[in-house]
Amino acid sequence: MTVDLVTADSTVTDSLRTAMDGTFVFINVGEGDYTIRESDPEGFVSTTENTVSVSIPFNGAAAADFGDRLTPAEGLRAIKSATDLNAGALEPGDIVEYRVERRGCVYELFSHETVLK
Repeated sequence: MTVDLVTADSTVTDSLRTAMDGTFVFINVGEGDYTIRESDPEGFVSTTENTVSVSIPFNGAAAADFGDRLTPAEGLRAIKSATDLNAGALEPGDIVEYRVERRGCVYELFSHETVLK
């Protein structure tokens, strides 16, 4: 996600992309009042406001937290796949997987089993 540091007069003083875990740090920010604004990545919606007002004291710091989640059901599909070891009907030893995908990315593998009988 992209995060902007905006001054009281609406000037964007810095803009960056968050780390994969969502963390971000603006460096060398002077004291004053700012707004931190986040942009939702494609396929996500906010669970919090997209702006947070912060006041940075001299030699101080401030924190802002944002929440986002996947857009419900957009591009979502459940898939059952089988590895058929004998090129016939499922038999003992064959592997069956059930997973949820979104735009080709696996988000959760919720079952991986070997056919027993």
